[in-house]
Amino acid sequence: MGVEIFSWCPRKNPKGDVRFRGLRAQFGDGFAQDAEDGINSRTEAWPLEFFGTEAEILPIKDFLDRHGTWKGFLWTPPLGQQAVFSMEQGYSPVPLGGGWFTLSVTFKQKSKP
Repeated sequence: MGVEIFSWCPRKNPKGDVRFRGLRAQFGDGFAQDAEDGINSRTEAWPLEFFGTEAEILPIKDFLDRHGTWKGFLWTPPLGQQAVFSMEQGYSPVPLGGGWFTLSVTFKQKSKP
């Protein structure tokens, strides 16, 4: 089985966090040299929240349970290209009553598109 695609839409206004890793060599004369750190020096993290009925949230929960924090999946972030992401640490389901739920999770980029 190939890499699965995460296709559910989160609630509006997800806020991503884009980070860059770099190396810096500081020299005694005040000169510094900067360089990219590795081939995946740019990473993204996206805290997401999903809202719906049990029937809508359960497939998302099942997908996340199948992948855990170790197995990557394809996902397309806002303003981005499809890339391999994984769940950062876990997820948080919240029953709201009346058959409604929210599920919060953070996706972290594993590799470039």
